[in-house]
Order: sequence, then C-alpha cells, then structure tokens
Amino acid sequence: MRIGKPAAFLCIALFLSAPAGAYQWPVEKKTVVATFGQSFMGDYYRGVGIAGKSSPVRPIDDGELVFYRSDGEDPEGLPSGLGSYLVLEHDQGIRSLYGHTDLSPEISGGSKKSFGSGDVLGTVGETGYTEGARLFLMVIDRKEDQIVNPYLILPPLGEKTRPAISDVGLSGKNRRLRLPASEIVEGGEWDVSARVYDLSPFVSYFCPTAPYRIAVYLNGQTTFQIAFDAVKDKEGKPRIYPSADLEHGALYSGDFLMKLGSVHLKKGLVNLEISVRDFAGNERSQSFQFRVN
Repeated sequence: MRIGKPAAFLCIALFLSAPAGAYQWPVEKKTVVATFGQSFMGDYYRGVGIAGKSSPVRPIDDGELVFYRSDGEDPEGLPSGLGSYLVLEHDQGIRSLYGHTDLSPEISGGSKKSFGSGDVLGTVGETGYTEGARLFLMVIDRKEDQIVNPYLILPPLGEKTRPAISDVGLSGKNRRLRLPASEIVEGGEWDVSARVYDLSPFVSYFCPTAPYRIAVYLNGQTTFQIAFDAVKDKEGKPRIYPSADLEHGALYSGDFLMKLGSVHLKKGLVNLEISVRDFAGNERSQSFQFRVN
C-alpha cells in the first residue's frame, strides 16, 4: 500500500468556479502533438501544440484582442519563434495566445477588437519556429502571474493511450545501475531516473508528449511527485509549479529522460515503484524489487 501526501493541485479560483465546458478547443480536430511541460529547446513547453494545416482557429472563449504580430512585420526586424500570433483577454485575468497562426484580415487589418467563441481568428500556419503546421496555444493567468496547462480548462479528450516508462535506473557510487537489478545493490543515496512520455494517439507516427503526473514510491512511501499544472518564474527561472517547484535542468537530463528525485536505500528487500498518469486518467506503473546490502 502506498503512503504519502496527496497530489498537489493548482488552486486557482477560476478553475474551481468555472462551469464545465466554459472553454472550448480552438480547432475542431484536436490533433495534439505537443503537451504542456515537455522538454523543448532547453525549456518547458508552455502550452499545447495542435497539428492541422489551414484549420480554422477560434477563441477558447469570448475575448478582447490585446496584441497581435504578423510574421516579418516586427519594427526592429527581429524574428519571432511564434511567427504570426495574437493574444486575447478573457474574464478573470485569463489570456490566451495563438502562435503560428495565419491571421484573419479582421485582425491584421485592425478592424475588429472583440471576438466571440464562434469567430475565426485565422488558420493554423507554419510561421515562426515550428516543425510543420501547428497551432501553439498558451493560457496565461495574470492574477497568479503564471502560465497554466491548457488541459486544466479545456474539455477533456477521450483518449485511452497509457503513458510509457523505460530506461529506469539508479545513479550513484560513480555509476548508473539499470533496473531491474541483477545484483545486490549497495545501500545509501541513489538518484532515480527514467524515460517517461505519453504517446500522442492522434497521429500515426511516433510522437512522444509529456504526461501529467509522475510519482515515485519506495516501500510505499512517496519520495518524489510532480504534476504539470503551471510554469511560474521563481528567482528568475521558470519552474514547474506547485508540486515539485523544479526548473527545467533539475527535471530533464535529455528528451523525456527525467530525474525523479533521490532515495535512501537501507539493507533488506526493497520495492521501488514509478507511477505515471496522463491528463485523461490513463496510468502506467512499474515496480522493481531488489536486495540492498
């Protein structure tokens, strides 16, 4: 039986009080190819990436246009990784950003400022830094000064793909030990690592994305836990918040290879378990039993 603290959840009044279905997906076909919190160019991916060239893009909720940028029109001539994009302001201090979007004439021409959930903001494009045509959707909570996982407010996706766990190991004593261990393990402090990802079920090719929650248990006791709720700057560095409060380099040592805290191994038979869950509730666990001298 596992014993530990319950998962830390994002406590924002908006998410607790907003009725189900208050927000909508910005595109009709939800071909998600990147998710919040995965490693991207040495940082956390701070939204969701949705493939679908030329698909109409609509607001996640009624909102006011507060900013837009057309690719190549920066007055200083600086390129933007987001390409053409726009930002809408919604109720309760929420903003939504739509990157790599070929903007509608109403936006690029400045003729319209208010947009309803049925209006078209543009189409999914390929401007900026992107691997093919995809929409980048970011959700910003200005009241809490953080970027939140869009999955927290969007209608759930009914997918059944379980996350993957591989390359589990212990690092310490000047070596890395792959699990399951074929030898007796020396006692003491060991760092836990594993390759963890959630395969996108919306495409036919290999497309790993970030899961939602990861936990590590040693003999039933929680030793590590993280949930990809939000990214918030702390001491000048973006960190996953609120569960483990980790900056990117403290969590990722490679693409989907994660540092999952440390364990203190004592003499005897021990059980180490890694549990991973995606936002749809699909879960996978791996347990390793070995002896410690």
